[in-house]
Formats: sequence, C-alpha cells, structure tokens
Amino acid sequence: LNLSISSIFNPVISAIVSQHKKAGQLSDPVNFTASENSSITWVNSNTKIGLAASGSGNIGAFVLTNNTDSVIRGKITVYATSKVTGCSGVSQSFEYIVNPSCDMLSPESITVLSGQVVPQITFATDNKGGNTTYVWSVDSTSIGISKSGFGNIPSFTAMNSSNKTVVATITVVPSFESEGVVSVGEPYIFTISVMPLPQVDKVDNLEFCN
Repeated sequence: LNLSISSIFNPVISAIVSQHKKAGQLSDPVNFTASENSSITWVNSNTKIGLAASGSGNIGAFVLTNNTDSVIRGKITVYATSKVTGCSGVSQSFEYIVNPSCDMLSPESITVLSGQVVPQITFATDNKGGNTTYVWSVDSTSIGISKSGFGNIPSFTAMNSSNKTVVATITVVPSFESEGVVSVGEPYIFTISVMPLPQVDKVDNLEFCN
C-alpha cells in the first residue's frame, strides 16, 4: 500500500502598520505582502473614513474623511487565499484612525466701558476624543489686554484714555491633538470694544445783572 501525504500551507500575510492622520490628508499607500500565488481581499468596517467597504489587492492613497466631531476608526481586515488550493490563511488587520477637523464655538464680541472689568473669556469646542488648545493674539493692547497668549483670555480691566471707542480685534486659532496627531483649525475673529467714560465740557461761569 503506497500512501502519498502532501502538506498544504495556508498563505501568510505580513503584519500591516495602522495609520493615524487628520481629515483631509492623504493616506499612505498600503502594499500587502503575502505568500506566493495568493490573492488578497480586504473588508473595511467604516466607510466614513473615505474608503470603500471592501476590495481586492493593494490599497492606494486616498483622502481621509471625518464629518463628525470625534476621532473615528476604520478597521481593515485582510485575507489571503491560495490560488492553487483555494485555502485561506489567518487574516491580518490594521486601522485608519482619522482626527476630525478642528473647530471651536465662535466667540461673541464684547462692548464695555473704560474701567469696567472684562471677565475671563473661555473658549470651547464640540471636538471629542482628544485635547483642544487655543492660541490667540490681539492687534491692539491699548485696551489693557496682553498682546498674545495660550488658552482662555484672563480677566482684565478695560482701558480707554481717548474720547472715542477703541476696538481691539482678537484672532484665535484652535488645535486638536489625539495620540500625537495635531489638526490646526481655521482662525476665529471677534472684537472687544471699549467706550470712553462720559465727559462733560467745562462751562464758564455766567454773570447776570439785577
């Protein structure tokens, strides 16, 4: 009795590195490495990242999308199938992690009188899943505010030594960071107007005859 025993090796896929980028960036192309005579197919768990739900072969560069306020992930599961035996090996998976576009709630402009205390101006955002920071600058420090700063604007006493309203324009740039990936948002602009204190012109004494 002659027996023939053949060993069939299932195809193997090399490990793939995940990618973490921000919305609007191009992904890095992914070229899969698998055993000889293997075909590659893949499945994507989240099409909101800008990639089709499934495909075959390598994944070229594509524009990453995220229309939410949070970090989103797309898990890609990759399968290799032998063209000779039709057997599939152990799948590999990796992720595309996409930061949202950095945004902030638009600050409201303020009008005060000279000598009035301006309360702390607190910036806020709807972004989630990371840390949002703010850098601001002012075009005029004559109202009593610092030239620039990070985070919220501290309370200060408004100043105006002139007889006209002074308007300072504040520009705020938000940045969103998640796992070391930073998204810089568009600048937001608002104003602080400081009105002078009311003044009365000097009136000369008047004399009347009886």
